[in-house]
Amino acid sequence: MRRHGLFDDFVGIAAKLPWWAGIALVIVSYFALNHFANTEIPHSTGLKEVGDAAVAQIWKTLATIGQYVLPAAFVIGSLVSVTGTKRKNGK
Repeated sequence: MRRHGLFDDFVGIAAKLPWWAGIALVIVSYFALNHFANTEIPHSTGLKEVGDAAVAQIWKTLATIGQYVLPAAFVIGSLVSVTGTKRKNGK
């Protein structure tokens, strides 16, 4: 039994949708994650602020990576959706 990763799950989600919905997810996911990737991390002065800044930095790093990886998964899923539709229609 092959274990699927998170990337494969996102490809599968987009593959089950119409191709145009997958492309919409590409656009929405890129701009949403890009917004979080470009947010300013607050400077910390106390111990509580250090923890908050660390959590904010983790989220910013995940958004920075995700703004490219997630849309790529949706593009691949959209391509799978298009090829599946063409095969189903006999074209």
